[in-house]
Amino acid sequence: MKRKQVAISTSLILISIVVGLGIAEIGLRILDLGYGNAPYDSHPVLHHVHPTSYYYRSHSPGGEYGGHFVYYDQNGLIAESVKTAPKETDCRIAFLGDSFTEARHVPYEKSFVGLLDSSTDCETRNYGVISYSPIIYYLQWKHVVRKWKPDVVIVQLFSNDMDSDDSYFDEAKFNSDGEPIALPGASGDWIVTYLRKSYVLRLLRRAQLTIEWVVTHWGEQKDVVGDFVEENPDISQVSSDMLKLLNKEVIDSGAKLAIFTVPSKFRLRNQDRTYTEMEFADKWKE
Repeated sequence: MKRKQVAISTSLILISIVVGLGIAEIGLRILDLGYGNAPYDSHPVLHHVHPTSYYYRSHSPGGEYGGHFVYYDQNGLIAESVKTAPKETDCRIAFLGDSFTEARHVPYEKSFVGLLDSSTDCETRNYGVISYSPIIYYLQWKHVVRKWKPDVVIVQLFSNDMDSDDSYFDEAKFNSDGEPIALPGASGDWIVTYLRKSYVLRLLRRAQLTIEWVVTHWGEQKDVVGDFVEENPDISQVSSDMLKLLNKEVIDSGAKLAIFTVPSKFRLRNQDRTYTEMEFADKWKE
């Protein structure tokens, strides 16, 4: 008798949990609170890419930004929320970069790519993806960007690209000429892709990331700006070689390549200090 009562109680509890989660899921969807931070899927060549035809409400674990929507189109490119008709022009500009170019921190129309797109007759595409660096820009050009036939390719660099390139280089596959041909991402993330559809799990993930950020940075005395600690490395050989390869490929296609580097946010916010070491952005000028 007691076992039967325990089984009934357990069943009622499980049913209550399922019903509660279902109601929470419906409520979050009605309120459109599908939070996300930096969703991506593994890729056999480009390591990781944006999910396609996907959108979410942005948030930052450190509370620096959030509240707006981020949209990825059918190609996984970050785009404006309201699709407009393609521009009738022969001018095409492709932007390659990491999270600064991706600019999920602000609405698309306020990102620098969005601002340029609205102020020029040229058609623009934002190929920026979080944690990308020169070795992936090269692969991205070979497998994705080149097919679009841009006239100008603008590459954005940041200080953490040097460590990223060195790490990616160890994982990459190369041809007989020593050129990278693929950078396989982790396998088996189909579970994450599936679970990402739940608004409840997105909300729980937001809470987890926020708690982790607070614990990680508790009492920290480093040069913390937003969600990260700035680095100031020298230019790596891998990054230099990858940009030279990319430049050759772009020129051979008849297009032009331009690069720009992100200056130190910490130094911009603390201009009253004196710095003896050249910052990363200036090292590229040298």
